Amino acid sequence: MQSTREIASEYRLRHWAQIIANQKGSGLNIKDYCEREGFNQNRYFYWQRTLRQTLCDALPAAVGGQIAPEGGMDCSRGVGNNERRGAYRNRTIPGDS
Repeated sequence: MQSTREIASEYRLRHWAQIIANQKGSGLNIKDYCEREGFNQNRYFYWQRTLRQTLCDALPAAVGGQIAPEGGMDCSRGVGNNERRGAYRNRTIPGDS
């Protein structure tokens, strides 16, 4: 049985996965989409990074941890292109735990 914390975490991941999918389909860049929807870009990038890491962690060991889908994600590092440049590395958002 899942704990309340696990259920809440799964809910937040699904919620942000939908937001990110909506942004991709909107035709807007991230900045404009975040302004329109009323949240901070840093929060968007935090959840984008968290989702990427969660998906990488869920990959079977047989894959060897290295994939390169559209967007240049490299699971061996656990980060995408922007994070490799250090733009948002190791940042947390207070209240989102």
